[in-house]
Amino acid sequence: MILAIAILFIFTTAALGVLLVIERTNHSDTKDMAWFANDRANRLNALLTDEQEKCKQLKQELKQFKNAECKPTETNEDQEQGNFVRIRKLQRATPETYRNTFDMDLNGQRILEHLTNVFCKDAFVSNDKGGERETCYRLGQQSVINFIILNINQANSPLYKEQDND
Repeated sequence: MILAIAILFIFTTAALGVLLVIERTNHSDTKDMAWFANDRANRLNALLTDEQEKCKQLKQELKQFKNAECKPTETNEDQEQGNFVRIRKLQRATPETYRNTFDMDLNGQRILEHLTNVFCKDAFVSNDKGGERETCYRLGQQSVINFIILNINQANSPLYKEQDND
């Protein structure tokens, strides 16, 4: 709000400067200059009064805004954001989740097999075909698949307990 007031003041000052330059170039007679100076002063006073009223209104809105922020909100109810949208906090995926998705489900097995065929190729590339950068890129792709397989193997381990990862 204060920034808006400052911008409004700067705009008004610039507009008044432009009016002054225009009036000086258009009127050269001294009689006319006195009349235009008086007219300009009247217009400036009217503009100043308007700007002061706007400043008062903005100050009142700022006070209302600050008062509205200070009121405590109800914390007992669930907070909702947006229209008809509730935000759910998802739990972190456990190795059991990976096993259920990629090992127990037939479609998950197909997807994992496809991902393995696409991204788990020979990672090492000679320097004439891209070298170190391409090798690192392919190793990064493989690491995602390896992470999924590691979690499936961890869930299939007889020593694994679901409570250990909560």
